Amino acid sequence: MKVVVLAAGKGIRMKPLTDEKPKAMVELKGKPLLERSLEGLKEAGASEICLVVGYLKEQIKDFFGNNFQGVPVFYVEQKEQLGTGHAFLLAKKFCGKENFLASYCDLVFEGRFIKSFFEFAEKNSGKFYAVVAVRKASDVSKFGLVETDGCIVKNLVEKPKQKKPGLVNAGLYWFSPKIFDEIEKAKKSPRGEIEITTPLKKLASQKRLGCFEVQGKSLDIGTKEELEKAEKEFGGKLIKKSN
Repeated sequence: MKVVVLAAGKGIRMKPLTDEKPKAMVELKGKPLLERSLEGLKEAGASEICLVVGYLKEQIKDFFGNNFQGVPVFYVEQKEQLGTGHAFLLAKKFCGKENFLASYCDLVFEGRFIKSFFEFAEKNSGKFYAVVAVRKASDVSKFGLVETDGCIVKNLVEKPKQKKPGLVNAGLYWFSPKIFDEIEKAKKSPRGEIEITTPLKKLASQKRLGCFEVQGKSLDIGTKEELEKAEKEFGGKLIKKSN
């Protein structure tokens, strides 16, 4: 199982914690967020890991080196912040012609869920070009609505105005190599970036985008407030404290 993790961001919403370190290296109960993320991926069966780095990249490379708990680690650099789609595209050579998992450095999932997610996606690889993990939210306007029909995604609605419960993107993906063709054809957003949501919306219109609901604990830590909340609320195996 090849895995691509985006860790190039500056973590502006985590300032001042990210003034002198990348978001990936901000600690949660004694361990960097990226390490927490990789633990779940390794437990799920990751065989190779590609880290897309950028801001203060040397801190990440010095900490993780070329091996994470026996799993080979490779690096590609995103020199400019040109969007999530662009970042994933940089890993094209690493992935080759294989299906792969993709996620972000500030997301932590239990290994058993990641394994179930990957197995579901592989089982349905003849139907989908991509599969996205989704989770229930009480207010989709804060995130973005994922409209579904069973395990098929019908549409992605970015931050709808209406406040209501529903399914949102949890940030864990399974991609076939076909995703790279779709990213390369994607138009830039108004802010000049290639977002991964653009090709995903196209795949949804073609009924080629699947979904799988998150089971068990998960952490999405994009702000300093979310980090503080996670420190208080979560424990156990998911974020076992370092010795």
